Amino acid sequence: MGAEAVLSAPANYTGSMAGAIAIIVVLAIFPVLIAMSGGVASAILGAVLQRDGERRFEGSELLDIDD
Repeated sequence: MGAEAVLSAPANYTGSMAGAIAIIVVLAIFPVLIAMSGGVASAILGAVLQRDGERRFEGSELLDIDD
């Protein structure tokens, strides 16, 4: 066990290091993606429901009141 054993030791850790980096990246990105997709879904749902309410109650004096 000469210099080859010492030099090959870091090469054995590159696979597990790549896995650790992938886990950290996933843990950092997924919460942001979930929050952003929730915000987009909320905006779409709000716009659809507002348009539906305006169509259902067209001609009502309650629509003239400021929100």
